[in-house]
Amino acid sequence: MKKFLVAAALLCVALIAAPVYAQDTAWMTKYLSGDPGQIGFTHATQAGDIALLIKYNPGSASLTKPSGTVQTTTTTLLFKSGLATAEAADSLVTCPSGGTAGTILLTDTACDTIGEVVDIINASASDRWKAVNYAALRTDSTNDKFVAASAESANAAVGLGVVWDTSKTLFAGGVLLPGAADIRPFLSNAFALNPKPAQFELNRAALIYADVALTGTTPNFNVYSVAPSFSDNGSSEVVTLLYDKRIVTATVTTVSFNGYPILARKGEKLLIRTIATTSAAAPYLYAYGTIFPR
Repeated sequence: MKKFLVAAALLCVALIAAPVYAQDTAWMTKYLSGDPGQIGFTHATQAGDIALLIKYNPGSASLTKPSGTVQTTTTTLLFKSGLATAEAADSLVTCPSGGTAGTILLTDTACDTIGEVVDIINASASDRWKAVNYAALRTDSTNDKFVAASAESANAAVGLGVVWDTSKTLFAGGVLLPGAADIRPFLSNAFALNPKPAQFELNRAALIYADVALTGTTPNFNVYSVAPSFSDNGSSEVVTLLYDKRIVTATVTTVSFNGYPILARKGEKLLIRTIATTSAAAPYLYAYGTIFPR
């Protein structure tokens, strides 16, 4: 019933929309026809959305260091490489400069934001390690913000996800993309970062509605369009806030944008969040949309 009502509203809006929107109506055809291009995600735990995707590639060290792992604590990321089950701290990844080999100290001012952590990994160990921010902004703090996890393999093709702790970040969210989080679209076959990932350059996401709830102080529902540019020599991004709305605490509320979806800007990703100011618990976020060729 919800889909029927939303579809009816969308059709009415489309019929009266100004000509300036004509080039963006492909999403509606997909939505009304039940096209497999429909996408979405649900975040209903304190630890759900992925902040970082990290990938290890042994490259020329495939005989001596075929395995790479990452261990997460509230204050550190520990990188190890070597033979499987016998990995040791990888000195290629260290922050701050002169610090403990293989360790990024998330409390240090040189490595306490997502952007700094990503740039350190990609610049200092570019031939073996790669990292990208996923459901994260480069300005997000990393100090005591991740869910602790024992050493996990970063060898998988999709990469290893480092997960936000909602009780510490005070937000819950995700990226509106098809499928699970995957680092492969961000990398070339030569294990280099794609400056402009094809999934953003060739496709465009449209958020049709979201069911949201968050127990916390002055919770908001925000949607961002993020233009990333990745490089081993330092990545960057431009962030545009597209939608900002107060939500009712602890009560699941449907946000449907007056019958017309929120579109990512061309070539950008759509990041969706519920955010509180001083405390956050019991997050719920179901985001539903579609994706279509630009």
